[in-house]
Amino acid sequence: MSINSLGVVLAVDDDALVLELMGAAVEEAGFVVKVAPNLSAALDVLRTHPADRIVALVTDVRLGAQSGWELARCARALDPELPVLYVTGDSGHE
Repeated sequence: MSINSLGVVLAVDDDALVLELMGAAVEEAGFVVKVAPNLSAALDVLRTHPADRIVALVTDVRLGAQSGWELARCARALDPELPVLYVTGDSGHE
């Protein structure tokens, strides 16, 4: 982690281009970013990087057949105080 970093943010999206853009925006905001393309990979990051102390999770609501809601539930089981930002390109009914 960079000395000037605000912490590590985990960004999750199943669309590679969106994930790249999301990661760039998080880095531009001063955070170190770890990216994951799905729920399983995101949980691997959360479980295997305790030294990096993830300070927030940014997740797409729809992760293919999986959901960002489910990812947040799993992530909060590991860290109940983890801030979660949900994003989506879907319509407002979700």
